[in-house]
Amino acid sequence: MKELLLNLRSPFLTFQLEDHYFLFDGGRAVLLEVTSIIYDIANSLPLYQVQSGDHFEFPTHQLLQKYTEEELNTAFQELHSFNQNGLLKYKGRIYEVYNQVYSLPEDQAAPSALWLNISHDCNMRCTYCYAEGGEYHHTKGMMSVETAKTCIDYWFEHANRSSERYDVTFFGGEPLLNQEVLFFAVDYINRLMKQIGGKYSIRLQQTELY
Repeated sequence: MKELLLNLRSPFLTFQLEDHYFLFDGGRAVLLEVTSIIYDIANSLPLYQVQSGDHFEFPTHQLLQKYTEEELNTAFQELHSFNQNGLLKYKGRIYEVYNQVYSLPEDQAAPSALWLNISHDCNMRCTYCYAEGGEYHHTKGMMSVETAKTCIDYWFEHANRSSERYDVTFFGGEPLLNQEVLFFAVDYINRLMKQIGGKYSIRLQQTELY
């Protein structure tokens, strides 16, 4: 099978509605209807593991159990062409569009709120959940301390210093399943707030208190 590499930078979601398959490119906020084979290939990609500029090789073993090599080669070529033309290629293109449409004065544009999705898992796993039990139609996973620190540092560096109060939300899945990162983040944000004399509030889902 011919080897093709994708330049992956954008988070994405997939979903199915009856016999129709869709791929949402989070980097550009573009929703595409795709074929079932492209849908299955997309579901084999590592949603939040890719880093800017990374290339990913397809895990073809499982896909070959459902499709022929010829079908996969054709689909890979199509997806590779889509990728070269922008699909899943841009990490934050949507923010450029947003800033053009909703431009704000510089003193109002800085964020005062931080949302951290620290757990792609949930102990409840309700069948009606929009996040499909916290997995968001992909695989279980937990945010690492390193990733949490990177997010917090970026937020703190760009936060609006004129805010009277900052808002921090721990989200999931069930964030309390990732207590290591939760406790680290609270302690780290406390130390950062002391530097500027700031106050902040926390919002948290609480189904796993013990």
